[in-house]
Formats: sequence, C-alpha cells, structure tokens
Amino acid sequence: MPAIEYCTTGIDEIDRIRPLWEALNEHHRRINNRFRAHYEKMTFDEREAYFSLLCSTGLFRLALATDRQTGTDIGYCAGCVSEKKTGEIESIFIAPEYRSCGIGTTLVTRVLA
Repeated sequence: MPAIEYCTTGIDEIDRIRPLWEALNEHHRRINNRFRAHYEKMTFDEREAYFSLLCSTGLFRLALATDRQTGTDIGYCAGCVSEKKTGEIESIFIAPEYRSCGIGTTLVTRVLA
C-alpha cells in the first residue's frame, strides 16, 4: 500500500480537488445515460460556488489524500455536518489506482469527525 498523507481543511484548499472532481464528473458523464446532459453542463466553478455556500454555515469540511512519494493528490471527500450533528457527504473521489486501500473510509471518517 502506498504511503498516504491526509489532511482535513475547509474551502481554502478547494482548488486542489479540481482535477479529481473533473475526473469524477467525466466518469459520471460517461456511464450515466439518463443524466449525461447534466454532467456535460456541470462545471467545477459551479460546484465550488455550492461548496462556498455550504461553507457559510461554518460546517463544511474537506479531507484530502496525497501520495507522499509523488506529492500528488489522489482523493478527496467533501461534506458538511449540520447543527444537529447530521453528516452528509457531498462528493467523494479516489483515483482508480488507489481504490480498495481504505482511503475512502479514512476520508469520510475525517470529514464527519
């Protein structure tokens, strides 16, 4: 298993997830016939604006996973926790070559902690 570094942050690191989010959006566009037009129109800037709106509640969190050897961000989880302590995952993506290593579980846990 590769050496992974994790960090939990807020909206200030949102640009780091752009290439990962775009890969996720492309994946959904490619496999989902019913909502293909939706994913073709969706942009990262729109998603970032939505995350910024969530951030205004003060409860938005972003967890990142980085491969220590390459310094490349390989996964993220974005979510929020309500005042009633109800958590919701807004978006999650792990690069395909890093899946099944527990990275997603770690990211979700960090966002909802």
